[in-house]
Amino acid sequence: FLGFLSNPEVLLKALDILVVPSRSEGLGSVALDGVLAGCLVISSNAGGLPEIIKDNETGHLFNVDDVEGLEGKINQALGKNNQDIINKAEQYVLQNFSLEKMVEKTLEVYSKLK
Repeated sequence: FLGFLSNPEVLLKALDILVVPSRSEGLGSVALDGVLAGCLVISSNAGGLPEIIKDNETGHLFNVDDVEGLEGKINQALGKNNQDIINKAEQYVLQNFSLEKMVEKTLEVYSKLK
């Protein structure tokens, strides 16, 4: 556990796999950062993480607190070429979570509140 990092992208770019075992989560921006750094992301299905990580499409999901499920997803990824999933994840994130897209979606929510 490294604590606060002022430049986490350096560490993320050094990883092949990023595991996000959250029990609760908002959006899960660490998963977004991991995808954009070229990591295969394995995450729990907490909070907004399933909006980013689609199981076996843009990464791998396991149920919150399911240690065996996490172990299975890690074993599934090890020793395998995951580049197709990594590429799909990057495309998905760039299309759906860009600053412009986030502003657009936020404005849509606000306009419905009028």
